[in-house]
Amino acid sequence: MAALLAAGSYPRWRAVQRAMRAERPLPSSRVVTVLAVRVLVVTMTAGILVVVG
Repeated sequence: MAALLAAGSYPRWRAVQRAMRAERPLPSSRVVTVLAVRVLVVTMTAGILVVVG
């Protein structure tokens, strides 16, 4: 998950910088959504293992 966040951070930062310099709206990011889904999946899997095991 850390690699995903690191890989998505730099391109996002560059896109945000370009948008701010051009006074355009900031671009949206899917990285946060993907990271949240992965954390949810890991949490659900751990919860199921605790209940079953």
